[in-house]
Amino acid sequence: MSKMAKKMITVICASVAVFILIAAGVYGFLGRAGFFPFALGLLLGGGLNVLKVVLLDRSIAKAEAIGEHAVARQFQVQYLLRFFLTAAAFLIAVFVPFIDLWGVGAAIITMPIAAYSMRIFAKNDE
Repeated sequence: MSKMAKKMITVICASVAVFILIAAGVYGFLGRAGFFPFALGLLLGGGLNVLKVVLLDRSIAKAEAIGEHAVARQFQVQYLLRFFLTAAAFLIAVFVPFIDLWGVGAAIITMPIAAYSMRIFAKNDE
C-alpha cells in the first residue's frame, strides 16, 4: 500500500475511535441503551471506508500499468463498486436490527475527513 493510503486508514480508524468515545459519553450521560448498535454501525462504516481506501489505492496502482482509455473505464467501474458497497452498508444497517443506521452514517463521514486531512499531511511533508 502507498504511504498516503496508510495515512488515510490511520485517520479513518482514529476518527471512528473518536466517534465511539463521543458516543460512549453521550449515551452514558443520557442513560440510554443504544450505544452498542451505534458502535457496531460505526465499526461497519469504518471498515467499509478502509476497504474503499484499499480498493482506491489498488486502482491507482493498476492505472499506472494500463492504457489511457482503459484507465477511465477502470475508474468508472471502481467508483460504481465503491458506491454499491456504501449502499450495501446502509442496507445492512436498515435491515439488521442490532446495527444503527446513524452509526454507519457517522462512519461514512470519516472518508472525507481522511481525504481532507491529506492536505494537512501534504503541507507538512513539503
